[in-house]
Amino acid sequence: MGKEIVPGHAVNVPDDHRDEPVPLVFLWFGKTMITVKVDATSALARFGKSGIPDDVRRNLRALIPDLTRRLASRVDANLTAGLRTRRRLQVKSAMVENRQGITGRVTVVSTSEPLMLPLWLESGTRAHAIEARNAKALYFFWEKMGTNVAFRRVMHPGFAGIHYAENAFRSMEAEIINTIKQSVQLALLREEARKGRFSR
Repeated sequence: MGKEIVPGHAVNVPDDHRDEPVPLVFLWFGKTMITVKVDATSALARFGKSGIPDDVRRNLRALIPDLTRRLASRVDANLTAGLRTRRRLQVKSAMVENRQGITGRVTVVSTSEPLMLPLWLESGTRAHAIEARNAKALYFFWEKMGTNVAFRRVMHPGFAGIHYAENAFRSMEAEIINTIKQSVQLALLREEARKGRFSR
């Protein structure tokens, strides 16, 4: 079950489609990963069972992979800047295409326990107890004490999160929305021109 943490954005498409809002971008948290989703599916839903017009599909197919890779690069840079080490975190990008839509996804996964690490780093944690499970004690370097310590149980004070995915998205938000909007509008105008609705 996902948690939407960035509201959908609505833009209008031209002429007879102008009353249909186009939700474009969502941040979604899966059980073991964070996905930043660049989604034009809703913008294209009006085309119905016949699928996306070829011009719209071609335009989106050309731009979504680049937007997705660049967003992944920003997510990756934010993780590197926000953490001392990130050996177990991987950032992946992909374009998913089917008859109804084209989606770009940036996913952050933890390659080992705890699998919820991407979510915790993004949105933080509340104060909570940590107990040794597979050992007699938790053993770690405590900066405040300046030495290694061992405890059976500790209280973690909580963590505000570094918001690496949300910040990456925010830094590209206007560009993503405008690029997809212009691409869909251009394709629709070309389609309408071919049908003879517009004269030159």
